[in-house]
Amino acid sequence: MLADKLDYIMKLTNTKNSDLAKALNFDPSYVSRMRSGKRGLPNHHPFVEPAARFFARRVTEDYQKKSLSVAILDGKEWPEDLDVARIVIGAWFNDDSPSYNDTITRFLERMSKTDTLDPAAAYGEPTAADLMAGFIPGAGEPAEVDFFYGLEGKRDAVFRLLEELVNAGGPSTLLMHTDENMDWLSESKYYSSRWSSLLAHFLNQGGKIIIIHTIYRNLSDMLSAIERWMPLYLTGKVEPWYCPHLRDGILRRTFFICPEKNLALVSNTIGQHTERVPSILVRHPAAVSAYEQEFRDFLDLCRPLASVTPLKSLSEVPSDLRTYAFRFQLADNLPKDIRLYVDEKKGVAVVHTAAPFLIMHTDEPHLIRVFMDYWLLYHR
Repeated sequence: MLADKLDYIMKLTNTKNSDLAKALNFDPSYVSRMRSGKRGLPNHHPFVEPAARFFARRVTEDYQKKSLSVAILDGKEWPEDLDVARIVIGAWFNDDSPSYNDTITRFLERMSKTDTLDPAAAYGEPTAADLMAGFIPGAGEPAEVDFFYGLEGKRDAVFRLLEELVNAGGPSTLLMHTDENMDWLSESKYYSSRWSSLLAHFLNQGGKIIIIHTIYRNLSDMLSAIERWMPLYLTGKVEPWYCPHLRDGILRRTFFICPEKNLALVSNTIGQHTERVPSILVRHPAAVSAYEQEFRDFLDLCRPLASVTPLKSLSEVPSDLRTYAFRFQLADNLPKDIRLYVDEKKGVAVVHTAAPFLIMHTDEPHLIRVFMDYWLLYHR
C-alpha cells in the first residue's frame, strides 16, 4: 500500500516529514499520517507527481539505487535519467497490481532500445490511417506568399491587401486586429487618409468589418484611432470588439483576414522592435482558414466595444443625452455632422446628425476616460 512505500522510500533517502512537507507545500502532520496509513491521498492537492519528482532527485547513492531496483524493478538497473526515475516512482506509488513490475520492466527495456533520433524505431512506421488523420485539403501544396519587412513593408502589405479587396469588389467580411506599433500608419497623414479611403470603398461595396480593438494604447494612439475610425463606425458596417484581459505587450500580433477573398495578412513583433520584422501576405485556402479560426478563438475571449443603433430621424435621439456632462463636436478634420456626448458614469454616445442617422454608445471605462481627455484636449 502507499503508506508502506512512502515510509520505505523516506527512510531510504533519509527524508524527514518536514523535508517532504516543505517541498510539496503540505503540513508535516499530514505527511506523518499518510506515512502511518491513517490518511490516504489528498483530494484537492497533487501528491504523487511532485513526490515522485522529489524522490527521483534524492536517489543519488549506489545503495539507494540498488535497493530500489530490487524493490521496484526486480533487480533491473535503476534509470539514471531523472524523468524516467520520476515516472517509475510515480507509477510505483499509484500501482498495487501483481503485474506492475513486469510493466515497468518492459517500459525501461523499450526506453533503453529506443534511438531518440529515430521515433519510427520505437513506434513503428505510420499507417495510411495515421497519415490521413488530421489531413487538411490543400495543406502542403505550394502557396502564394509575399513577405514585406519593417514598418515600410507593413504599410505596403496592408495597402496591397486593401487594394486587392477593393478591386475584387462585392460583399465580404474583413477580420481585423492589431496590437503592434501603429507608426506605419500614424506617422503620415497621407497614409492615414489612404487607409480610411480604402476601408470606406470596401464598406461601400457591401463589405463588413469585425475588428478587435486594442484600447490600452497611449493617448496619442487612441486619439488617432478615434479620428480614423469614427466616420467608419457610423456607417453601421463595423462591428467593434475589445479584449478585457490585459496582455503583457511583449508578443504582439496582427491579423487582417478576408476568408471570402482568400486573403490573410499576419505578423508578429516583440515589443516595439519592428526593424526587419516580416509581414506575411498569404493567398492559400488552408492557411487563410487556419488564421480565421485563430482570430475567432480570440474573438471568443472578447466583448462588444460599442453598440451602433440606426435611427429614422433625429427625433429618435434619446432626450437624456441633454444631461450628459460634455457635449461637443469632433476635431476640425472630422465630419461636422458628428456630435459626442460624454458622461463619466453613463458612457459615451456618438450621434450622426445627418442621414443616415446613427447612435454609437459605449460604457467601457477606459474608453470613456479617453473621450474625456479628447474633450479636454480640443475644447478647453
